[in-house]
Amino acid sequence: MKRMIIALLCLTIACACASQKPEHAEYINQKSDIAEPNSLQLTYAGPTTLAYFGLPNYDHLNVDGGAGVLYPGGHAAVFLASVLTHAVIVDSAKEARRSRIQNQADQVLAPYQEHIDSLSYREMMSGAVTKLSDVGQRFIVSNYYDSTTHLEGNAWILESNPSFYMLQDEGAILVQNTVVIYSDEEQPKIIYQNIVEVISQPYQGDSPHTFWTANNGAKLKNLSVELLADSVRLAMDDMRHQFSFTTEHDQTFHFYQEGKKAYERGRLLAVEADRLTIRTLRGWLKSVPIISDQNPYFIPLEDSVANLAAVRGIGIYY
Repeated sequence: MKRMIIALLCLTIACACASQKPEHAEYINQKSDIAEPNSLQLTYAGPTTLAYFGLPNYDHLNVDGGAGVLYPGGHAAVFLASVLTHAVIVDSAKEARRSRIQNQADQVLAPYQEHIDSLSYREMMSGAVTKLSDVGQRFIVSNYYDSTTHLEGNAWILESNPSFYMLQDEGAILVQNTVVIYSDEEQPKIIYQNIVEVISQPYQGDSPHTFWTANNGAKLKNLSVELLADSVRLAMDDMRHQFSFTTEHDQTFHFYQEGKKAYERGRLLAVEADRLTIRTLRGWLKSVPIISDQNPYFIPLEDSVANLAAVRGIGIYY
């Protein structure tokens, strides 16, 4: 009996560990006392097929977490094993539902799949390098980073792992880019690590499909490259501590996303005419369009805050 209980405990613990998804990138910045490199190698660390998804909504991802569940009495180990088993079942059910929600969200991409399939990560990275000519670094594009190969001179490696998402109203695209910057040493050291999210300006017209697919999907492709480049630029600005407009306290930012109001707690880092950048409570960066009279991309139906909810894409005011 004792051996059965131990085996059950080991099995449930193993299942629980296996069911957990890996944690998101932790914010790391150790640049302060390190000299600038002579060059930076921009490296793609994503999947062979570029990661493009529909933006899911997990707001209602609620699975019964234990309320009303009756656990067997008796030996304490039996009770613990029962609790762990229930946790595994709940996690499994939640993950299955999350997968279904993502699959449903991905259906928005069906009219664009032909153009998405034509996106080459090599071309995307090369295009991003061209758009990053103003950051003061010489970029070398590579498909991979071989840790056994030493770069000439003082060089760093910037590893980029982007995931792109189209909103369900097809009004905007965003990138979530996991950026890791290494020093080039015998044992590479992480100089910087973060997740950077950049949301495009929203399309306001009546036919998003025509807009994104015109000229063989040129707008979709070009915007994807711009978002990738902007996310790398923001990461490098953050690494160099170049955000001058930093609030001392966290505040709540109000979003309009696909006609629904959402919130993000964080700290304001930069304000431009048509967007702002914040640091979330996790340390991640988020660059979002601003709903304001100065932003020509936002065209509310009427001059009232209530009608801002009808705006496509994502907007923020604070």
